Amino acid sequence: MCVSAIATTPEAIINRTNELYNKLSGVEVHFKADITTDKSGSTHNFDGTIIFSGDKFVLHSTDMHVWYDGVTQWNYKPKNNEVYVSRPEKSEMQKINPFMLLKDYKKDWKAALTGESTSINARQAYDIALTPKHKDDIEKIVLQIEKTSSMPTRITLYMLNETCNTITIKNITEKKTAPEEFVFPSEKYRDVDIIDL
Repeated sequence: MCVSAIATTPEAIINRTNELYNKLSGVEVHFKADITTDKSGSTHNFDGTIIFSGDKFVLHSTDMHVWYDGVTQWNYKPKNNEVYVSRPEKSEMQKINPFMLLKDYKKDWKAALTGESTSINARQAYDIALTPKHKDDIEKIVLQIEKTSSMPTRITLYMLNETCNTITIKNITEKKTAPEEFVFPSEKYRDVDIIDL
């Protein structure tokens, strides 16, 4: 009797990840971000948490707090005590929340399986490169997706301005969410300056 092998095309790997996400009511991700600017050689590191459900998300880190309800984004910078309110394009959101690009990646990105590596959890993983089909600020995205869990463990964005953003995922868990979690809680930030862009 023949046993069918699990498809290992980049599309099949990403589709399995999307299927897992779609089964969850919400997802909480603990991550470490490393941002390197090649021109200056400067590096900025921070830890953070992102909770998302569909296109909505809330991100908390030491540098900023971002709420996005699917239409409006609130970006709070504690250092300045200011909240920037905007209605960003989908491509802009992918830079803040790279998980969003996995959902509709076929529209805007070409996927290629470039090799295999070992994840932060010491597990075997696939490396997939996404290159834009149209002109974009992002030159390339490299995904590391674990073979056994089908979950991403590292996402690296290579920008045309020579900035490299690497997000290392420490932990992913299911989290039930309510719609109000993705809206800026103005009652908690009464003394901030609100800048409507």
